[in-house]
Amino acid sequence: MKDSRTITIVSIVLSVLLALLVVLGLRLGYGQTKEVYDVVIFGDSNMGNFRGPTGPSRVFAKESKLRVLNAAVGGTMMNNKPTESCIENPWRYFSMVDLSKAVLKKDFLTQKAERPQYYVDFYDGNFDYVEASLNELSKADFSKVKYIFICQGLNDYLNGARIYDPEDKYNEETFTGALRVSVENLKKAAPEAEIIVMAPNYNTVLGDSDIYSTGHGSLPDYIEQEMLVCEEYGLKFTSLNGPINKDNSADYLYDGMHINDDGARLIADIMLEAINLK
Repeated sequence: MKDSRTITIVSIVLSVLLALLVVLGLRLGYGQTKEVYDVVIFGDSNMGNFRGPTGPSRVFAKESKLRVLNAAVGGTMMNNKPTESCIENPWRYFSMVDLSKAVLKKDFLTQKAERPQYYVDFYDGNFDYVEASLNELSKADFSKVKYIFICQGLNDYLNGARIYDPEDKYNEETFTGALRVSVENLKKAAPEAEIIVMAPNYNTVLGDSDIYSTGHGSLPDYIEQEMLVCEEYGLKFTSLNGPINKDNSADYLYDGMHINDDGARLIADIMLEAINLK
């Protein structure tokens, strides 16, 4: 009887230990194989959805001869405030600020669990890359990264996100608050990397973005505050608003917001210039 009880207790203990090892393995398994990248790019659809040979990240990688990880995800924002488009599908977990937390903690389980399948289905496979990007991010050795590009802001503007909170400059539900938190997280995760912020492009999807306010300001209002945050942290700042403008936007954007091949080429050139390769 005693032997039977002992065996039962040992079995329970071993089962618990096995369960703990499985959980630990899931948490650590992502990062066991380290991959070295020179450049990591965060952004929205103009980076995330255009991954073919003529996409900006591919052109940039080819001409720079650097190892590039495109971690951009279409539809995302700098801030993580839930919006109507996030109610059923938690796109906010793929915001710049939440991804920066995952990078710092080396834990992408939330993003993996919350991967918005609806969008994958709805856009007929356009977002199939999300899972692969998460796996690449989780394996990346950020201590070896040389450059990090933050290319967010277009969807913050289009969704009318608050630009800043005068009471709390780290408010993650605001554009510049999320940028500050993201920068500080990435500086800790990748202390050797130069962080380069690229402001979003001029667009006409709701109107002339140079003058049309979505509730908290026009696109230049967002960009002005973004530039001030870059000055605060000593970051390199560049912008797609200007190179793409009212007079030439039809040459670079096929729908008033998203880039064509010429737009991708322009973005790649600006990125090359930002790291002094053009």
